Amino acid sequence: VLALINLLNNACFLRMFWSVSLLGRSRPAGPSLA
Repeated sequence: VLALINLLNNACFLRMFWSVSLLGRSRPAGPSLA
């Protein structure tokens, strides 16, 4: 169970990091998009 939670946290962090870095090129990234 702990490994599953860790995996979900990593996936959420990677998705948030990817979306912020991708949106940061065209427009300033906002916390609402995270």
